[in-house]
This record gives sequence, structure tokens and C-alpha cells, in this order.
Amino acid sequence: MLKSNRMKKVFLVLVFFVSTRGLAQVKMGIEGGYNAARFAQSPETILSDNGYSPFSISTFNAGIVLEIHISKKIFLQPELLYFGNGTIINGHGGDAGYENSSHEFIEVYYLRLPVNVVYKIKLTDKLHVLVGTGLYGAKGLSGRGKGNIEESGPSSGPSAYAYNSKVNFSGDNSSANQTNIKPVDVGFDLLAGIEWNNFQLQANYSRGFSPIFNDVGYHYKNVVSGVSLLFIFPTFLH
Repeated sequence: MLKSNRMKKVFLVLVFFVSTRGLAQVKMGIEGGYNAARFAQSPETILSDNGYSPFSISTFNAGIVLEIHISKKIFLQPELLYFGNGTIINGHGGDAGYENSSHEFIEVYYLRLPVNVVYKIKLTDKLHVLVGTGLYGAKGLSGRGKGNIEESGPSSGPSAYAYNSKVNFSGDNSSANQTNIKPVDVGFDLLAGIEWNNFQLQANYSRGFSPIFNDVGYHYKNVVSGVSLLFIFPTFLH
């Protein structure tokens, strides 16, 4: 909760700084979109060599957005989003007679604060092309993990177990029967899209800088590709 409050303070301070310096006009809007989310293994070659493969799941994002105009063509776009990440991991591996196969489903929702610098290219009076990049910070709010794991060893017969539990955001990996996710994620954003009147349609890609999940020795980062629709209210804040 403390880190979440800090993120909100950063969001408000950024808006206050830009508006009080008189650098720009500020618009507010709403946003919603589709996320194709997965975990990327780091380094990825280890993943493919050992038969553990991540797949995308469908989640969503929704929240508020500010458009802070620096010039006619450049603006800052801070957002405060309820944002879904997650993955499916199917795996099969073995060593010295030990065999392991698993199917895991993970879904995680964050309070996410991206701040992007966006360049606007005018095509007509109403139509623009948008390209941008920036950084994001995110605090874990809720999530769930479930899976089925089968194991066998040279001195024991086959065994199997299943789990279905809430995500643990403490970062403690001591329990193998729950999904342990680091509570904070930081990464970068890329976006491209079009603007028509007060609507923006954006294609987005984001990736975390550091792993947020560890599983049987593998380390995973958040990766999301998605599409969002934004409506920017026409009234300026001064």
C-alpha cells in the first residue's frame, strides 16, 4: 500500500510540475484495452533448451490518462491503469533419471503507472499518427495461480499434485504450492497508433527490466502486447 501511494504521488507531482511551469496544456481521458500477456524467460535460450514454453493469456487494462502538451507535436502521456499480466507455462524436463512435467496458469493484476513521450504526426486536421516510448512502474494488487505437476525419480515412483491459490506478493519463494510474484515491476513501453478527433487507437508493447517470477530455476519477466482505445476529453485544464 505504501508503494502504491508513492506511485500516486509521483503521478500528481508530475501533473502539478508541468502545469505550474506553464509548459503545456493538459487534457484528461479514459482508456481501456486488450492485453496479450506472457512471461519471457531470462535468458530465453535456457527455456527452449529444456522444454519449458510460455504462452500468452488474454487480460485487459482500464484507467485514466492525461495528455500534457509540450508543443504542437510532442506531449507526455501519463496513465494510471488497472493492468493485467500473466502467462501459461507448459514444461517437460529431466536429468539423471528425474522427470518433471507441468502445466501452470498465472494471472496477475497491477496498479500500473506508465509515462510515455508521444510524437504526433499530422495527416489531416482530424487525423494524426502517434508514436511514442517511455517507462512504467507497477505494484501488484491481486492474482491467482493454478497448475498440475507430475514428477518421477530413479528411487521413487511417479507422483502428481495440483495447486490453486492466490498470488503471494511478498517475494518469498519458500512455498512450492503457491505462486510467488515480486510485488513491484518496472519496465519500458513502446506504442504506435492513430488519433481521430478525440479518440486514439494505440498498439502497445511493454517488457519488464528484471524477473518477477522464479520457477524450477528459471527466471521470468513480464511481456505484454496489446491494443487500447482512448477517449480524450476536449476540455483543457489550466
